[in-house]
Amino acid sequence: MKKFFVFAVIISFIVPLTLLGSNNASFSASLPHVDVGFSEEGGVANFEGEGFFIYGLPGDPGLPVYHVTFVLPDNADVNSVNVAITGLQENVYSQNYDVLPVPPYDMSGPDEEPDLYWPDAEFIVDGRNTRKYGSVGYLYDNDWVVDIRKGGWKSVRTITVSVLGYNWNPATGYLKKLVGGSLSLSYSIPNENDLEIQMVHFSDVTARSLSNLLKCCNYHNISKC
Repeated sequence: MKKFFVFAVIISFIVPLTLLGSNNASFSASLPHVDVGFSEEGGVANFEGEGFFIYGLPGDPGLPVYHVTFVLPDNADVNSVNVAITGLQENVYSQNYDVLPVPPYDMSGPDEEPDLYWPDAEFIVDGRNTRKYGSVGYLYDNDWVVDIRKGGWKSVRTITVSVLGYNWNPATGYLKKLVGGSLSLSYSIPNENDLEIQMVHFSDVTARSLSNLLKCCNYHNISKC
């Protein structure tokens, strides 16, 4: 039985701010944010690398997804956020690949026999959700963005966007890889502010307090902190 190895990484960053109008602003980030590789073994696509995790419910095709997290100014209206991918570039691999399903949840406790749980048990055949694997273009024709979540820590507001590294058509077995583009996030602000935000990456958010950093910089020159 093949096992899934789940890789996850928290990557938070501020990207250059563009004022769109008196009460609108936007961020952008280059894609792919994480370069996910893959190899083929017996016709099965195995996704490789770090910084991604396998997306889907148990029984769904297990496709790689990574997070792009935007840190917003305090005065941003998080309810007005819109996300879009522009300049999308894709590579299509036209060989017939199989994608393994996400394994079931194990609800058992320590030292107990496995207690496997399938949310859509009535549709599971041989570990696969037949509604998904039997769909023509299940995710293949959908957007690359699969989830948008609001979050934050203390006074910091964040928007985390989940982006597929690969997409797959179960009818043809074709894989698509996202190889270029720009992920744009726009939002409104209730009052105009002269904001100058420079790009910074946090490889270890515990090593430096993001909240204190933003408070120190007051959303201006981050190099002074």
